[in-house]
Amino acid sequence: MNGGKLVDANQKIEGFEPKSALKRIEDDQELYLELIEMYLEDAPVLIGDLGVAIKEQNFEMASLRSHSLKSTSRTVGAEALGELAAQTEQAIRSCDWKTAEALLPEIKLWFERIRNILSEIAEAP
Repeated sequence: MNGGKLVDANQKIEGFEPKSALKRIEDDQELYLELIEMYLEDAPVLIGDLGVAIKEQNFEMASLRSHSLKSTSRTVGAEALGELAAQTEQAIRSCDWKTAEALLPEIKLWFERIRNILSEIAEAP
């Protein structure tokens, strides 16, 4: 992975900040690639579980999944997705299931955008 690739990715989507993610891990690019791989595996499961938990109004599961999605998204630089997960987490804590459910399509849309960019970064030479 080269710095230029990250700059290109950073310009493609507002709300995606790989440079801030790298800064958090002291510019360890190998670690960043590992985090991306784990995120690409785990995030779809978190999002799916979150949707089920919200539908079932399962407070504990929904709280845990939204918190995990928030943290892991921010770890890879997906700041906008992390913010959506934070809003969802807050809605769940307030037992505002309608708002939490309304945020799910936007979370899914942002994840698809982020997944494409992260896949490009992970596959870069």
